[in-house]
Amino acid sequence: MAGAIKIMGGSDIRIIDCGFSNFENGVDAENCSGLHINGNHFHNVKNPVKARKINGLVAKRNIDHSTFTKTSNRLQLTLIAVLVKEYMMILKRNLYANV
Repeated sequence: MAGAIKIMGGSDIRIIDCGFSNFENGVDAENCSGLHINGNHFHNVKNPVKARKINGLVAKRNIDHSTFTKTSNRLQLTLIAVLVKEYMMILKRNLYANV
């Protein structure tokens, strides 16, 4: 499986009312500002959203219909939970890098 959308840099990017099926990554964004991810549907997508170094991320009304998490015995996380988890990992990495 591959990624659907890869964004490296940019501003005022909107991904609205899209459908993603059978991808490793749905939206993979890095070094952006003003990224809006609204009203999207994810089916069998391992990582619906990967967001790194984003200034002004808005994510709402996205639905993860994936059965991928059920087959791998992982907890199914909502999109916002995935984003929070990724952000916390980045903060933790940065904290240990400065020690």
